[in-house]
Amino acid sequence: MALERTNKCYFVGELVEVKDHRLTSYTNKKTGAPTEAISTTIVVKCMINEEENVFSLSAFCNKINNDGSTNKNYNKLVNIKELVGRRVVISGARLVGDRFWSKQNNQLVPAQKFDFSMIREASDKENEDKAEFEFSGFVVRELAEKTDAEGNLLYYQMTIGQATYKEDNMFMLDFIVEKDNVAAARAIENAYPQFATVSIHGVCRNIVTTTTVQEESLFGEPIVKVYTRNDKKLVITGGDQPITGEGEYTEEHITALNKAYVAEGEAIKAKAMNADNAPAASAATTSAPKTVNKKSALAGMFD
Repeated sequence: MALERTNKCYFVGELVEVKDHRLTSYTNKKTGAPTEAISTTIVVKCMINEEENVFSLSAFCNKINNDGSTNKNYNKLVNIKELVGRRVVISGARLVGDRFWSKQNNQLVPAQKFDFSMIREASDKENEDKAEFEFSGFVVRELAEKTDAEGNLLYYQMTIGQATYKEDNMFMLDFIVEKDNVAAARAIENAYPQFATVSIHGVCRNIVTTTTVQEESLFGEPIVKVYTRNDKKLVITGGDQPITGEGEYTEEHITALNKAYVAEGEAIKAKAMNADNAPAASAATTSAPKTVNKKSALAGMFD
């Protein structure tokens, strides 16, 4: 029985930049034949609620499919620069939860990304910018208030985990409810306890702000520094009743996925710190005892 793992994104906006656009080839591990492919990263601007949002999305596409047929998306991606400055529709997109080891902070740092597979020019009727998502998985951390240093409420945040395609690992993403959407916050608090299997939808947001600071020097011209800040959030606007039965993440599923996730984190850390010279501390995950209450059985796993 497949676990619940809806992961869809849909964008309508202006294609403003194509970067890291590379044609490549490699040897197919299954067939041993040379395979042509393209990788690219695009930047799309979407006006959402009269605010400019800028999204970076990446794609990797083989020229030939596994069954020997030609991949219809390949030529579109090869010629994608022709769409710069035009309104486009991006489908076949998904959220990606990545991690890297920060030596400065001495911890794993999460990174939210977007992948896509299909892009086309928007029709005249597709004149409304959109940046939407649908996502399902299990609640890692329940909805909680996020405040500033003075204790003022900024928004509500929850973390949802989702199994990978092979269901042998998982990734996590943070989602928010805006502070004024009290009805949604209360509904989630009441219906989405930790480890529940849930399905949500909402709006992607990434507002880029640039700040220029001028610092005086001992002599000569002042030093000008430019700082860029990305306010990247996934805003929940709706959700379904918790999923039970088919597709539900059970104790056994969550325990196994967490074990793989922890091991992957240790591998990322070890690689960054050069495991030969500085072995990373091992991580052990103890299977939770069998119990009727899933939340009690898994308590403390993601604290």
